[in-house]
Amino acid sequence: MPIEMIVFDLGKVIFDFDFEKVIKEYCKKTDKLPDFYSAANLDLLTRYELGIIDSAQFFKSFSKETEYKGSFNEFSTLWNNIFKPIDETIEIIGKLASKYRLSLLSNTNEMHFNYLLDGYPRVFTLFEKMFLSYQMGLRKPDPKIYQGVLDFFNIEPAKVFFIDDIAQNVEAANMLSIKAYQFTSAANLKKSLKNEGVLL
Repeated sequence: MPIEMIVFDLGKVIFDFDFEKVIKEYCKKTDKLPDFYSAANLDLLTRYELGIIDSAQFFKSFSKETEYKGSFNEFSTLWNNIFKPIDETIEIIGKLASKYRLSLLSNTNEMHFNYLLDGYPRVFTLFEKMFLSYQMGLRKPDPKIYQGVLDFFNIEPAKVFFIDDIAQNVEAANMLSIKAYQFTSAANLKKSLKNEGVLL
């Protein structure tokens, strides 16, 4: 069955990121060395990515947990200054956009997404629809988030090709009979697309 819809993840597929940059700069605004990967902080991030809390609530709770002493604007700059476009992937997306329906499916949060949307608007015009965890109240690898994509487009899973850097998310898509690929590089993505009969 030929591919009609190609669904891209955002982080580490279209935009690389380095969260260690946040930690390095963040520590200059706190009196202690915070554990960014503590259960409490990871839970906060999950709630933020699910849209349970907004940016102001996330900032307030995260700052309290890590004893951060900077302003929201300073925090926002640190929080967002981690991304770098993966130009090779963006080139592939540009070629696909004239031949296939494209959409985005990402576990992300309000600050990160708005920052990328403002900074790289042309990239996002290539997508017909963007499915974002904080807007849907769902995160990969929850099967419901993939089903939401299928239902929105009323499309058979076998006609969808999904690209994500995390194996667990790829496996969850496969469980719904979506053709899925774990992103490792743009060069390997080209090969995988060709194997599925997708033309660039």
